[in-house]
Amino acid sequence: LLNMETVKVAWDFFKENGARALVKKSLHKLQGISEDYDYSEWYEKTRVTKEELEAQRRELKEAGELPLISIVIPAYNTPEKYLRMLYDSLKAQTYENFEVCIGDGSEGDGTVERVTLEYAKKDDRFKYKKLQKNLGISENTNAALAMAKGDFTALCDHDDELPPEALYEIYK
Repeated sequence: LLNMETVKVAWDFFKENGARALVKKSLHKLQGISEDYDYSEWYEKTRVTKEELEAQRRELKEAGELPLISIVIPAYNTPEKYLRMLYDSLKAQTYENFEVCIGDGSEGDGTVERVTLEYAKKDDRFKYKKLQKNLGISENTNAALAMAKGDFTALCDHDDELPPEALYEIYK
């Protein structure tokens, strides 16, 4: 229950910080997150468990035909470690009916092409197009989008990393 002192503290906080900050602080207090929380603290408290991921996989196996999600990625000189991080995070998805469409405008050492073709050789969900030159993020995206055959399209940056439940959440 609220006492007058709590109401006064909340009112003063509201006047100084606004409604959004007051709601955020109140929710954190209810969730047991410290006021000087950081993202990693929140993530550890809310991350999906291994049991929940397995339950997602079972549910999807029983669901029958699932819509195809096309993940469209414009690439340009992506460092190998970030590209592998992205591709590995896609392969780890609990929702498996997806394709990855990469429009590569990279110049130089061919890292994006080499790594992407390595993944495509092992997994036919990876589709790759080498562009004649870098056309910028919008046109590199359009080149990748032209390869997409999915019922739904998800845009992804070339150095993102998705949690294993990301596509499942889109499906839900």
